[in-house]
Amino acid sequence: MRGLLTTAATVAITLLACSGAPDGASREATSVGPAETVVPTTRGPTGTVEGAEEPRPEESAEVDRESEIADVSAGTEAEQVTDPPIEDVPTADQGPSVEDAETRKEVAPAEESPPVEEAQPLQEESPPVEEAEPLQEESPAEEVQPTETTPAGADDAVEHIAFYSFRDGDYEVFVMDADGTGEYQVTFDPHDDWAPDWSPHGTRIAFHSDRDGDWNVYVMDANGSNLRRLTSSPYDDTEPSWSPDGASIAFSSDRDGDLEIFAITVDGANARQLTRNDHHDGTPDWSSDGRIAFVSAPDGDLQIFAMNADGSDVVQLTDHDAADLTPSWSPDGASIAFTSYRDGEGDSEVFVMDADGSKVRQLTDNTHGDGTPGWSPDGSRILFNSSRDGDREVFVMDADGSNVRQLTRNNHADSSPEWSAGG
Repeated sequence: MRGLLTTAATVAITLLACSGAPDGASREATSVGPAETVVPTTRGPTGTVEGAEEPRPEESAEVDRESEIADVSAGTEAEQVTDPPIEDVPTADQGPSVEDAETRKEVAPAEESPPVEEAQPLQEESPPVEEAEPLQEESPAEEVQPTETTPAGADDAVEHIAFYSFRDGDYEVFVMDADGTGEYQVTFDPHDDWAPDWSPHGTRIAFHSDRDGDWNVYVMDANGSNLRRLTSSPYDDTEPSWSPDGASIAFSSDRDGDLEIFAITVDGANARQLTRNDHHDGTPDWSSDGRIAFVSAPDGDLQIFAMNADGSDVVQLTDHDAADLTPSWSPDGASIAFTSYRDGEGDSEVFVMDADGSKVRQLTDNTHGDGTPGWSPDGSRILFNSSRDGDREVFVMDADGSNVRQLTRNNHADSSPEWSAGG
């Protein structure tokens, strides 16, 4: 949500916020150039089992067969043992009876074999098991479908940072992981795309672009797909900021002759004007409890104000001779980080204050321009851009200004970092 104020006024404000020095090529300066246009919008079974366990029936059959054979053998031995007593009986029928016994021995195994042969067909029933395998092959397809239909759910657990960069010859929106790795380009257009702002759940990104000739507000999925324009006017609509419920987007526009704050539903309907005065009002930022912080210059110097979502209850939060720019609410709505030139050294620095404008603290202090702060989802860290390495890059620090780390490193300007609210 770091963008432009008006075509001319926005440039002035942007130059102050993004350039560390008045002539710096800061993000605001660039974003101020052409007042960006915001889009009006305020991702059988039993057989099968038996077949599978065929080996067991076969084994049992073999065991039975062996046991039966053992029994027969045992029987034979038993008969042989008992034969002597039989021989002791002097009778002519003794021989035949012995032969009959032997016949029974020979027949018994033969009679036993059929059950073994009957077990063979059970093995032939294994095809049902093979038929079940195709069902297993279908399961992977069913698992793929959820990931394909979940726009960003699969990535919700990973924290992302959106920013715009000049690394491909014009300003485009990029996304990277919270540690500065995994950078990838999201927009691809010969025109400029600026001031990315995440939706509350981190599934979509709003930004402003002049790709259609005028500066308008656009919305896309986090991966750059499903791009659509929300505002469509011959004026400059820029600096989009999502409402906490994701239903509306606040933006700056000069459609009434000077820069004012407007809001529009995310379907591009119901655009409404929130501020009405003769001063330039810009860079709106929506808090978690529904308040909107913005900058205005009633006395010539840009200062930070706050109001309700309907434009009522306007309160001035800062009052300093130097410009205060780019307000950014903490996730809990208790603090506001902002860019200011109040340190008297001619360069911009990052400051933080309580939500009522009290307890102002300076977080950065160097001879280069630092600005456009943005909070981490848990409020423990603050993103900002800085020219301390020779060109604008994205940095991060703890909320108290300590533990500063550089996240981007290249020879082009990277600016306006925004942390995804959903992680």
